[in-house]
Amino acid sequence: MTAGDPAKLVAPALREAGYTLPAIRNLIGGERTLSSGADDRVVFERRFAGSSPLDLAARLLLLDLEVDGAAWDRGLPALPAAALEELGIVERRGGALRARARLVPHGDLYVTSDPHSDAAGLEHVTGISNPAVLLSDLAVRRPVALGLDLGCGGGIQALLMSRHCAKVIATDINPRALEFTRLNARLNGISNIETRLGSLFEPAGDLRFDLILCNPPYVISPESRLLYRDSGMAGDSLCRQIVGEAGLHLAEGGFAQMLVSWAQVGDRPWQETLEDWLGSAPCDAWFLHYLTEDPLTHAAKWNRPETPAGLAGFAAAVDSWTAYFSEQGIDAVGFGSVTMRRRSGGRNWRRSDALREAHGSAGNHILRVFAAEDLLRALPDEEALFGTRWRLAPGHRLEQSLVQGPEGGWHPLETRLAMTEGFGFSGSIDLPLAQMLQHLDGKRTVADAVGMAAKEVGIPRAELAAYRRAAGQTVRRLLELGLLEAE
Repeated sequence: MTAGDPAKLVAPALREAGYTLPAIRNLIGGERTLSSGADDRVVFERRFAGSSPLDLAARLLLLDLEVDGAAWDRGLPALPAAALEELGIVERRGGALRARARLVPHGDLYVTSDPHSDAAGLEHVTGISNPAVLLSDLAVRRPVALGLDLGCGGGIQALLMSRHCAKVIATDINPRALEFTRLNARLNGISNIETRLGSLFEPAGDLRFDLILCNPPYVISPESRLLYRDSGMAGDSLCRQIVGEAGLHLAEGGFAQMLVSWAQVGDRPWQETLEDWLGSAPCDAWFLHYLTEDPLTHAAKWNRPETPAGLAGFAAAVDSWTAYFSEQGIDAVGFGSVTMRRRSGGRNWRRSDALREAHGSAGNHILRVFAAEDLLRALPDEEALFGTRWRLAPGHRLEQSLVQGPEGGWHPLETRLAMTEGFGFSGSIDLPLAQMLQHLDGKRTVADAVGMAAKEVGIPRAELAAYRRAAGQTVRRLLELGLLEAE
């Protein structure tokens, strides 16, 4: 037994050992992820074949390989094996240690989950997955009173929310998920997370939240084998229920953000499906579409075996899933996100976009888009836009392409304004209008910026009205894309 709480030893000792996300990625290759497939794990084992503290930690906690207990205590004396045993993270088999949980870095956090396994049981808890990272990047990060991690799994969203929410409630139908959430909070010294057992919004009672994040078992599936993946409900009905109810549990001005899948039937526009789900909820909403998959692609992706031993049942699972989609009349499966904000007492708006790429945290970008939609829909006419004041948001870049002319010399081909963070939106803009942007400093009105730029680039008097109209359209579009913000 160790003195005090052994959880307090874990993060400092692993950082000292070099077991950090940048170090791991440097060794495994920056394009690979910690949840890579069985073939990648063969390579990873050889990457971490040495005897350094990092190698020992990666083999035991990342790759689920046996490590000699004496070698561990020599290499990581600040984190004795006995402390990990006491926490239930490892077990000792003779002189060897074997992980009972996977423990990986995520930013400056350390997060435990169940190890990878083709024989995963109903209550299997996943670790840091690509969808979990996507949702955390979407999250609106503002100081607020109360947050909800709905279907928390191992609790990564709750851990991150705890930094800007005075209190976080993490709920799940899976008791094992709540155990991991509590352990992860201990490992990271977080004390403002409360866990509650139950389905969907039932554990939340009558509380109203300032932020709700939800990475549900959104996979459209004929199975009920894995709680983290399969809802056991027909088609996309779970996601429909969550979207339809989330607004009722938001405080005024609060945001709910969730990942969803929907059944695509025929040629119906995808956004119509999500608008139907939201119904008449007193919320503004932004729907983002990431991808659409045919039934076979969807079935293969979610049944791909973790290890070669799991290949035997792969074909049967794919056939079962595709037959289910046919029976349900599902022609394709869409995937995306819903961000809604409660706003009562007015006419709520809906917006939908296709997302092509993203660049890390997009929470501030989302706030700018919501603010812009509010303003643009409230303007009495287009002329009113010229009296507003804006500046370019941080993280923008002006790119210019040149082409060589037939007589030599370089001539402008295209000028693009792009965001290097958030959603990475970009658009073409001509040079006279780009000149106008440098005068949008948050203090001048749009009209002032247009007038100054027109003089500088020498717009003829006869063309001033057309230039002004084009400038107004440009400002409107940049606001819609979240490239402008108020001072």
